[in-house]
Amino acid sequence: MSRKIKQKKTMDELLEEVLVPLKEQPYKIPKNWIWTNLGSVLKLSYGKSLPKKNRSGNGFPVFGSNGVVGYHSEPLVEGPIVIVGRKGSHGVVNWFDNSGWPIDTTYYLEINKELDLRYYYYLLRNLNLQRLNRSTAIPGLNREDAYSLTIAFPPKAEQKRIAKKVEYLLNKIDKAKQLIDEAKQTFELRRAAILDKAFRGKLTAKWREFNGFQSEQIEKKEITLPLNWNWLKIEDVCIYIQRGKSPKYVEDSSVRVVSQKCVQWKGFDLTKARFFDENTLSKYKEERFLRLNDILINSTGTGTIGRVAKINEELKETVVADSHVTVVRTNDNFINSTFLYYYLSSPLIQDKLLNNFTGSTNQVELNLSSVKKLMIPVPPLEEQELIGGQLKQLFKYEEEHREIIDSALNNLPMLKQSILSKAFRGELGTNDPTEESAIELLKEVLQEQLT
Repeated sequence: MSRKIKQKKTMDELLEEVLVPLKEQPYKIPKNWIWTNLGSVLKLSYGKSLPKKNRSGNGFPVFGSNGVVGYHSEPLVEGPIVIVGRKGSHGVVNWFDNSGWPIDTTYYLEINKELDLRYYYYLLRNLNLQRLNRSTAIPGLNREDAYSLTIAFPPKAEQKRIAKKVEYLLNKIDKAKQLIDEAKQTFELRRAAILDKAFRGKLTAKWREFNGFQSEQIEKKEITLPLNWNWLKIEDVCIYIQRGKSPKYVEDSSVRVVSQKCVQWKGFDLTKARFFDENTLSKYKEERFLRLNDILINSTGTGTIGRVAKINEELKETVVADSHVTVVRTNDNFINSTFLYYYLSSPLIQDKLLNNFTGSTNQVELNLSSVKKLMIPVPPLEEQELIGGQLKQLFKYEEEHREIIDSALNNLPMLKQSILSKAFRGELGTNDPTEESAIELLKEVLQEQLT
């Protein structure tokens, strides 16, 4: 359904109004396509108010500007429906297969029965209607702004072909996204499996056999260990385990303060550290200054507690930890810091840390004594170094592949947009140049405005 005109006009007058002059046409399109404006081929009808108190709560979906907001016993519009956000999530375009009730924060699309609704759904998505917001308070889309947009208009059969091919290609991309998401999940499962093998001695079983260690195992705690391994408390193999102190911050100084933002699973990030008042530095003992191979554990807050990072490079400036971070410093004669870091990162220990916090939901704290009492399976130092090196290499390989997958995932929205852009330029390879000009279809659509 197209818009009704207020005053009767001839077909020639209408065509003169809606066809875009050659000098104003944005780019080249197939010869049997034409340039017109959006308002000449479709109508964005206002949704109708339906207050929550008047909704039955079941039956047909009630559509807001960005999705289903409730249910009602009867529909306003028969499905399928294309909804365009008018207020709030303005310009957002959604497709719904079912009949429903678009409320007054939306427009719903009406087109001539000869046209393909799916084609115009994709066309509206490609037009980026969000950019048309005029309001300074509540974001909103004025449909007259949308109507004035210039569009390339292909013949009817070509519109159907484009809609079909775009749907096929976008579904392929959605399937690719699903496979990528599944692959990302397997990374975490594989990481957990590797760590489990490492701390049961299975990664280094051949090394022990080659070096003449006995193959018997001892069953103790949650993990069955090789015979030459021992269970020890972390405090027995570390020279320093302590929470940081609450600092006095300044805008700039030569001393940095590490907070929980600096302790990320992807590594230690000093760029997120704030600056420390150097005048209070005398209150800090030497042991509180962070150094190479220190292990940091986030110790406050739901969602961040237990997160572990290790300082892998020499620090070029003085750095301390704030009171939300626990610092663990190993005794190099007994424990390899990389080995301990990976152990603290393992699902087994992460579960223990998460089960040993205190406080309310909003302000949970990791008890220092629970960290000190954690039991760790300790192999000979040489084997620790071997395990730490193996894990580092394995996870480097995993991270490289994760980055490739993340890059592919990040490129999918751009690929979708590229497909939409090509579709409405006539560049998908679907056009038949022998078909009649789209001017004939436009005349059919405009004829409604003359009746």
